[in-house]
Amino acid sequence: MPAPPATPRPNDSLFSLAISQLKMQALRSRALHARALTLTLLDLLLAAILIGAGDVHGPWIAAIALLGLSLALAVLALRLPGAERLGPSVASVLEACETQDDRVLGEQLLTDLSGDLHANERALARKAPLLDRALILLALAIVAEVAGRLW
Repeated sequence: MPAPPATPRPNDSLFSLAISQLKMQALRSRALHARALTLTLLDLLLAAILIGAGDVHGPWIAAIALLGLSLALAVLALRLPGAERLGPSVASVLEACETQDDRVLGEQLLTDLSGDLHANERALARKAPLLDRALILLALAIVAEVAGRLW
């Protein structure tokens, strides 16, 4: 007689969901980090081009100031923590396995994962607006320089 199919426990589904969300947060954090690095490099490159051109006029100064602000925001976004909490360590889980039963351990792991998810979401939510503002300032710097050259 075949054994009845094993029904998944609710914790198994929650663990899978939490791990998937943590992986997505880690990828999002890396993408924001890459975006911040790209903005930093663009700011520095455009500033070097403008300074190298040596054509000092009113919009040039505004463009350099805007690039400086954009650079500051991009660097600030780089320095903010990202999705760093990626679940409990294996060592702590192994220690807990020796002293706790499965139900208590599962609840504790879910609580830890939930806390990590919330902390990561808050950290990522602080980075994204900084990068958006840095990109807007970069665009304004380009517009200021182009407008200055057209006049």
